Amino acid sequence: MNSDKFRMIVISLAAVSVMGCALMPALASAAFFQKRFMVCKDRGRDILCDPYIVQKNDYVTKLFKQRGQIAYEDFPKFLSIFKRINPDIKDIDKIYPNQKILIPLKLLAPGTLEGQSTGMVTIPIITITNLPNSMLQNSSLYEVQSGDTVSKLILAQFGALNRQEYERVLELFKYMNPDLEDIDLIRVGEKIRLPDPAIRNASWYDDAFDSSGRVKTKEPFEAPAPEPEPPETEQTAVAPEPKPKPKPSPATENQAQEAKVRVKSPETPEKKPEITKKEPEPASPPEPVRLTPIYKRGARVLNARLLDEGDFYFPREGLSDVKVELSQTPVMELPDGSRLLFDQKGAIREKEAAAIKRFWKNIRIVRLKAGAGLRDLFQEICPIIDEGGCESRLAFSDNGISVTVRAEYIYDNLDGDGEVCLTFIRRAEEQTQASIRRYLAQHWIVVDEWIDRADFFAKAHQSMRDDTRQDETDEVSSTVITATTPSEFVRRLAERLGYNYQEDVEISFPYAGFQVNAWTNVLSVGPNSEVLIDFGDLQGDAITSIEDTGFQVIQIRGGNDYYQMARQLLSELPVNQMDAPVFWAAERRRIHNTSFRVPGTVVSIAGKSEKEKKILITGVEVPPELRYYLADKGFEVIQVHNPIPQGSG
Repeated sequence: MNSDKFRMIVISLAAVSVMGCALMPALASAAFFQKRFMVCKDRGRDILCDPYIVQKNDYVTKLFKQRGQIAYEDFPKFLSIFKRINPDIKDIDKIYPNQKILIPLKLLAPGTLEGQSTGMVTIPIITITNLPNSMLQNSSLYEVQSGDTVSKLILAQFGALNRQEYERVLELFKYMNPDLEDIDLIRVGEKIRLPDPAIRNASWYDDAFDSSGRVKTKEPFEAPAPEPEPPETEQTAVAPEPKPKPKPSPATENQAQEAKVRVKSPETPEKKPEITKKEPEPASPPEPVRLTPIYKRGARVLNARLLDEGDFYFPREGLSDVKVELSQTPVMELPDGSRLLFDQKGAIREKEAAAIKRFWKNIRIVRLKAGAGLRDLFQEICPIIDEGGCESRLAFSDNGISVTVRAEYIYDNLDGDGEVCLTFIRRAEEQTQASIRRYLAQHWIVVDEWIDRADFFAKAHQSMRDDTRQDETDEVSSTVITATTPSEFVRRLAERLGYNYQEDVEISFPYAGFQVNAWTNVLSVGPNSEVLIDFGDLQGDAITSIEDTGFQVIQIRGGNDYYQMARQLLSELPVNQMDAPVFWAAERRRIHNTSFRVPGTVVSIAGKSEKEKKILITGVEVPPELRYYLADKGFEVIQVHNPIPQGSG
């Protein structure tokens, strides 16, 4: 949630709760600010109102439904008050950017607030700053005094600064005070947050800014928490003073035993190496560096076997064996039989690598930089496991529906056919919906998502066979509209839209000095709001004469293309509509998200209840898995089929 939206919600809740007796206690990372409200009169009552400037894409039912006590308890009552205190707004569905309006928040008894009789009151508002802890520790709250300006306060805090440093501090000030709409306009008594001079000595300070001097949107102010160390296991090498360790499970012992391998002979490279035991080294080497968990995580993602305990020995003619300590250079055996050896310290030289490759023909040596993370690991191995090159995007068309899959890594499926689309997410709520995963699986695309955090690592979803939701076991059908005549099609479409359609209604209108009677079709789109639908029966000046009486006439010129007929009708009706809508499969950033575009039109219609009715009207067949997704998002699907020509088989 961005700060603007969050601020809007907190303001509305605070405006309601403050009337009881006291504000809620201060929250961590929160600050108190003052906001001025107006007291409006409506039918002799005092109404607490919020002056608001309309923003782009605002509309009343979307923006203000949860804004204040009146809207929360009785939204129709809210709309009635809204219309009366905003008499300049003739149609609440038509408000424009930069338009000034008053939003009714709460009914006030006389004398509830100080200054209420003056028509203007000031109320404390809690604003969540959402700043990192380290940044909060390097800032302080300050109450604006008479004569203060932002530049004066910065110079008083930091002293003389060159232009670059002043711009940096100014950017920090803006970041710390997201609710200041204009930093050149601060009011006496207003509380703002000022950065402390010590902030310039913080280790993250230089990294907090991008090349243009702006604060980075991804906060670099706190170092990531260290990943948990893997559980201790017995090593092949013997430490000088081994600490007591829990007895390993049989599986762990077997794995360690399999890792103690000596290849029998360079002349028999294709034979399976025999397992031998090797005596401990006479001198106890130092405790080996613990293996970073990224290899274990990578092996789980790839469904690979990870060898990270024990030693491998590869003989060389006339030279000592090449020893591979698996705790330092782990080996990953992939499902297709290939192997990856991770030389994280660069200890394996070219001649030693040649000895290893002599016995393992299908091995690749991968070198990572110190401190590499899981994404660094896949950045290196993805091009290895996919000879065609690892991608981040693929697209296809399905009966006119355009599908684009975006992931962090897209590579050949090691366990079967098709492609794997791998993405690391932070929360389970960010995963792709199950119905979309099943749909993509039918097109040989496996969506693989893992929750990757310092404190947690797990697959985000189950297998395709197990993740079918209980409520998706029944077929989610769509409405299919077919008709033999254009008038019948309009009637059926009107029924699905919640409108009343009457055929062959007699109307009377003046024409050339005479009163003329005619037959037409009437579509009722609201109380006392009727539209005449004509399929070519009315000609010439007749339409103009009818419209002069106050009726709207829609002439349908669709022929037998019923989908185009539906689009023409919708374009003339008072509905919100969007052509060729794009739907996103997961609640996360679009750069690593799946989308599909349907050739159709989405219309939003206010139903009998307060909730809007969302309908997707399309001329193509929508697969059932996509209908599951659309139904879950609250969309009804109407598929328009053209009539079958007479005489066709």
